[in-house]
Amino acid sequence: FATLVCFPFAPKSSNLAEAANPPVESESTIAMVVGKSSASLSLTPSDPTGSFASSSTEELASFDVTTNKYTGYTLNIAASDDNGKLINSTTDTSLDSIDSVISESTFDNTLYNGKWGYNPSKYNSTENTSFRPAPTSDGSTLNVTKCANGAPTTTCPDNQAEDNYTIGLGARADLTTKYGTYSNTFVLTAVGNPVVYTLNYLDNSGDATVSNLPEKNSGNTSAVKVEISSQVPVRTGYTFAGWCDEAPTINADGSSSCSGTSYQPSTVSNPTYYSFIDQTMSSSIGSLYALWNVNTYTVTITNSNTTTSTSTLTVPFGGEATLTVTPDSGYYLSSVSCPTGYTCSGYSTGTSSTGTQTVTIKNDNTTAGGTLEFTGTLSCTPQSGTMQNFTPNTASGYCESGTLTDNRDNQTYTVAKLADGNWWLLDNLRLGSDSAITLTPADTNIASNWVLPASGTVCFSSGSCTGTSGATGTGYTVPAINSASKDTTTTSYGSGSGKIGVYYNYCAASAGTYCYAKGSGTGNASYDICPKGWSMPTGGPSGEYQALYTAYSSNATNFKTALSTPLSGRFYGSSAEDQGSDGYFWSSTNFDNSMYALRVISSSVYPTDGSNRYQSYSVRCLLETRTPYEKLQAGVLTTQAIGNLSSDEKSTLVSQMTTGTSYNVSDSRDGESYKIAKLADGKVWLQDNLRLGSDSTINLTSSDTNIASDWTLPPNESVVGYDPYDKAVIYTNYKDTTTTSYGSGSGKIGVYYNY
Repeated sequence: FATLVCFPFAPKSSNLAEAANPPVESESTIAMVVGKSSASLSLTPSDPTGSFASSSTEELASFDVTTNKYTGYTLNIAASDDNGKLINSTTDTSLDSIDSVISESTFDNTLYNGKWGYNPSKYNSTENTSFRPAPTSDGSTLNVTKCANGAPTTTCPDNQAEDNYTIGLGARADLTTKYGTYSNTFVLTAVGNPVVYTLNYLDNSGDATVSNLPEKNSGNTSAVKVEISSQVPVRTGYTFAGWCDEAPTINADGSSSCSGTSYQPSTVSNPTYYSFIDQTMSSSIGSLYALWNVNTYTVTITNSNTTTSTSTLTVPFGGEATLTVTPDSGYYLSSVSCPTGYTCSGYSTGTSSTGTQTVTIKNDNTTAGGTLEFTGTLSCTPQSGTMQNFTPNTASGYCESGTLTDNRDNQTYTVAKLADGNWWLLDNLRLGSDSAITLTPADTNIASNWVLPASGTVCFSSGSCTGTSGATGTGYTVPAINSASKDTTTTSYGSGSGKIGVYYNYCAASAGTYCYAKGSGTGNASYDICPKGWSMPTGGPSGEYQALYTAYSSNATNFKTALSTPLSGRFYGSSAEDQGSDGYFWSSTNFDNSMYALRVISSSVYPTDGSNRYQSYSVRCLLETRTPYEKLQAGVLTTQAIGNLSSDEKSTLVSQMTTGTSYNVSDSRDGESYKIAKLADGKVWLQDNLRLGSDSTINLTSSDTNIASDWTLPPNESVVGYDPYDKAVIYTNYKDTTTTSYGSGSGKIGVYYNY
């Protein structure tokens, strides 16, 4: 019988992608080109004692290995198991492997009947003619080369860039060996040899404070990339931002920016790799440059009688920042306390240092923040006295600021002359308590006595209510105040006390003179609860709030600082709201049956805001320095105020009025607005029909009406045509009806009166 032994191979080349972990694309390649993928032989025993045969040239397995890898490759052969058998699957018999290396002459011996071996052209990098035991699963090395194929002898003197290989078989069988085909499969693998690499870590700063820099990483590898160290470098005043594979740009502050590829240190859960190894070179050197971000530190600014452009500064390590400082009015910059580790420059101190200065603060390589303190010292005598009797002392040496006392309740307030040339109250009015307070024309901006009600939590909405005074109506018609937060401080700006003060609905803020029902009242408020000689500022686009805002170049910060506006909130319904976020301040100017107001928030100012009169806002006061004519031009004069002028004041007012020009005035008895004008006869005339009267009686006094003693105007007469001689009768049905008219008056019919 005859036995055919087949020895197929599964060739496999391995480039660096298979050798690296994790895989990456390789710059070098290894290829295995198979000429014949199996080794075989034919054996027919001709001798009863057995016969030997080996592969002929045509039966040899053959293959070539090529690579451009500088260090060559290692060629291995391995089995899928360790039994070393060739299997005849038809007869379920096998040939066992020889158990040692033998020559062909030794193989041809009856001791080796039923045995086989393989004959590689190279084994352990040495030419081979012997037969070897079957490969194991651990594998055996056939050859290790040192060079790329075709390398010159100058770089590969041992000429070990082998690329041609064969594998043959040998077997011996006798007549007891079953006829058939015996085979097994073995794997050939070519793997690239490691090259030398060095990975350097550079601090990229020249800073001696750098520590924990990774040591350079050197070794041999078959991969094209190396895992980056997990160490994080440390540098005083800077934060490590990663690695760059190119020399980064060094910025002026010592930080750096990468124009190449950046990497982060490895972590256990997220390893990172740097690809820099060229397997076609004898060695590879890579460098990673540290990237740095400069740290910044917070310097807090404190002021004593000074104002700065910011309350905090962010200063970079070794760097600098600037701010401006301005002494308060009447003060000079007397001292600057720079925090430890910083240098402050650019300023001067002394009695002449009264203007705005720019200060530079430099971080002297400290890793801490600090506090920068500015102190101002008084260089003038502050204004003083009571608000009711205040006349600014303009003599040399007196400040354009000071502290005044309100003689109604002995509250003290800060006042100052601001950029618009007017003297302003720099605190919210705090007049009011749990008890009612009687106000008089001698101490308050009113024409007759009035009682400020006690503090409460009602009449701050449009709904029906009964005030603390017992009056009934709505938040439009019943005066109401809330003093619960009068001495509570909140977020504020400038040199005022920062106290919230008392909240007033508009009926209370106007001292009971502007308490018209919803939809009524068109004139401005001529009286209010400010101290005598002071008044609520006018509002709207041409008002005094807007003029002050314009005087500070419409800069919200400068305006809020100058006026010292706290974010005092408001009182609405039955509780305070918006404290610490908004500030609301009444004006004396009507706005479409509502009133103009000033609103301030942390970032903005709204000098022409508007609000319903039942809202409860803060009150600010302005020193009244306007002449009667200036008040007339502003529309804040009442007919009663004109009537109360002295003869000389009236003559001056009339002389200043332009003939034929109409001016707006209001009637304090009911808030009705009228036009007046100086006509060709040189006298001042009302250009509207009188509209005094309603469905209710109106009490008239000698202080508001041209009468000698108090008298009550009757209500509208409901019986049409009733016209007695001995009884006062009025008809108001057509009071606001307009008809054919001439000139600049309203054209309203007004109220009809019998004589």
